[in-house]
Amino acid sequence: KLPPFLWYVLMAPIFFLELKLYGQWMSGGKRRLSKVANPSNHLSVIGNFVGAYLGATMGLKEGPLFFFAVGLAHYTVLFVTLYQRLPTAQTLPKDLHPVFFLFVAGPSVGSMAWSKLSGSFDFGSRIIYFIALFLYFSLAFRIHFFRGFKFSLTWWAYTFPMTGAAIATIKYADEDLFPNDYSIAINTTKAKTECKWPNPGSSNSDTKSDTKDGKVSETTQDSCAFPREK
Repeated sequence: KLPPFLWYVLMAPIFFLELKLYGQWMSGGKRRLSKVANPSNHLSVIGNFVGAYLGATMGLKEGPLFFFAVGLAHYTVLFVTLYQRLPTAQTLPKDLHPVFFLFVAGPSVGSMAWSKLSGSFDFGSRIIYFIALFLYFSLAFRIHFFRGFKFSLTWWAYTFPMTGAAIATIKYADEDLFPNDYSIAINTTKAKTECKWPNPGSSNSDTKSDTKDGKVSETTQDSCAFPREK
């Protein structure tokens, strides 16, 4: 287990960078968010959710919750700004259209971070996850928006959000859709491993009660859940 102070050491540079960046978004003149907003700005918000998830994994509570709150507030502001598409905003070249999938990364990682903070994939986590799911479908149905250009390095902006969405989907399915699958698998495995066949050559009294003339008794065979040949 990693020591808690390591998390604070790793998150301190992110905190100071965000103080500068978010300050520029509010009163940065030419660097105001309304002028420079594009989907790649999501990366400055996703770091909060990743840090919150890591801190919750290490057993911390207040620090991860702080970064989650900051990330959620600025993700909301960024989301609304990008949806407005102000006339002052710069349009992205067609080759950079894959970065629009970064819309999915924020809520996907955010849902996992909140589930780790709350201890379960509760209503808050599901609400954030469903937002990511809807944004993914809204982009997937616009196939023409991603046609007409060759594969390039910008397609990393597709693989990263899809990885986050896949992990969030697995976590949602494990805890909400199929919560009993693990317990069923564990119980089945335990029943099979606890089935011990007696050794005809053993001198143990338990073994002698289950064996006769070096042959395994029929009751012992029935107690073991192995399929019989027809």
